Amino acid sequence: MRLDEEVKELRLEMNKFRAEIRQRLEVIENEVNKQVALNYNRTIIEYVKKTSQDLVENLNCNRPDEEAFCKS
Repeated sequence: MRLDEEVKELRLEMNKFRAEIRQRLEVIENEVNKQVALNYNRTIIEYVKKTSQDLVENLNCNRPDEEAFCKS
């Protein structure tokens, strides 16, 4: 009977441990997903910013002889 009690306690401890590990893994997964989303958004913003800067530079041609080159 004493052995049965120890086995029950061990099973209970294992279940607690599994639940704790599962919670920690969920927190890690959520943080990783958040970082991936932030990096993805940052990449999109940098691309749009660069494209916008290039567009503005192409529209601001200072010399008429460079206009064809600027707008190409």
